Amino acid sequence: MNFLQLAQRLRREMSDTGEGPAGVTNQRGRNLEYVDAIREAWSDIQIIRQWSDNFYVSPYSKDNLQLLQSSIDTPFIPEYLHLGIVYYALANKALSQNAQELVLKAQAEWDKYLNLLCRDYLPTATLGQQNG
Repeated sequence: MNFLQLAQRLRREMSDTGEGPAGVTNQRGRNLEYVDAIREAWSDIQIIRQWSDNFYVSPYSKDNLQLLQSSIDTPFIPEYLHLGIVYYALANKALSQNAQELVLKAQAEWDKYLNLLCRDYLPTATLGQQNG
């Protein structure tokens, strides 16, 4: 999913009536909140762990994060993980709105995606040789 699709999915997950956002620029009100929440969630996900080198795709790195700016920008992680961005954003939005049922849903869903991210992108621990 691209940036716009992620923001639109967040709106649906919030059970917000209406449509939108129609784009990620020049938004106001709730649509701006959805766009900002996705942008911030993706930035946060990139820095919440010490991801292995294979997490980032060139030219991005822990020191050069991918910032979502245009509607067609697509997070560099595999698409099956994109909903994790939505649920991370949903958790933050639901907390700010004191929407307990959405907080619970977001946390449960985010946990699933965080588990997948950690499985695939945390550095592998290696044991040093022990001296006999």
